[in-house]
Amino acid sequence: MVSASTRMTSTTESSPEPPENSLNSRHMRRILASSFMGSAIEYYDFLLYATAAAVVFGEVFFNSLSPALASFASLGTLAAGYVARPLGAAIFGHFGDRIGRKGVLVASMLMMGAATTAMGLLPSTAQIGAIAPVLLIVLRVLQGIAVGGEWGGAMLIAIKHAPGGRRGFAASFANLGAPAGAILATVAVSLTTLLPDEQFFSWGWRLPFLLSILLVALGLIIRLKIAESPLFQRFEAEAEQRRTPIVTVFSKYPKNLVLGVLTGISQFTIAGIATVWAVNFAVVNGADKTGVLNSRRWRPWSCSS
Repeated sequence: MVSASTRMTSTTESSPEPPENSLNSRHMRRILASSFMGSAIEYYDFLLYATAAAVVFGEVFFNSLSPALASFASLGTLAAGYVARPLGAAIFGHFGDRIGRKGVLVASMLMMGAATTAMGLLPSTAQIGAIAPVLLIVLRVLQGIAVGGEWGGAMLIAIKHAPGGRRGFAASFANLGAPAGAILATVAVSLTTLLPDEQFFSWGWRLPFLLSILLVALGLIIRLKIAESPLFQRFEAEAEQRRTPIVTVFSKYPKNLVLGVLTGISQFTIAGIATVWAVNFAVVNGADKTGVLNSRRWRPWSCSS
């Protein structure tokens, strides 16, 4: 009779560890988890701001204005993050091409976490005057720069590790993280709206922002365990010679760039009206904040990508 240990050894020998770039390998699963978790955490922060802009910031940072102007100013600061996203993509994309994606993804996550946590600690306009909304805009711009580096970088590192024919599937994990982060952000704010209004506008809304520091720590633990992509390592010397990759984009692919920008603008505009402005309109006109946010939680957040 064949002993149990012999059978186990035989099974182990007949089932070797898949190649590193196989989607079933431990290394590749770590890459996909990093893309998903990193994107989810960064978009939690980025879209947490959108929720707060709809229901909080008009009251906290623009309470000297009429309700209509306060809403306009609050949503205007929200737009600053989207304007800054291409800048972040250019900066982090440039250094990602030259020194690798892992380092810039760690940097983008740290920047996002620092900006979001600072928002949760930011005094209101009633406490420090007009400097409060100015600082809010500065922090929102930093969020935009950070998320501009995250989404493309997380997708590229998954693509470059994945085997041929499965790269689109691998890249989808970064895309899936965005709506997951948006749902988590909406749930976090929805729970704090259960507090009485006085406590909610005083300190309750800050809790989801302060939670960011814990989420970023979790994301860094996962992200620091991944390795640079084999493709980058293979062409690292060539990457050093390409000192300005962004010039290549503008000079060789202008049509693709323009089409991408126009597509993004149309997508973000429609989604912003449906999922941010509509929430603000309902809340300003007396609708229950918790009920509105719970109903929005199940709507696709198409502006996250």
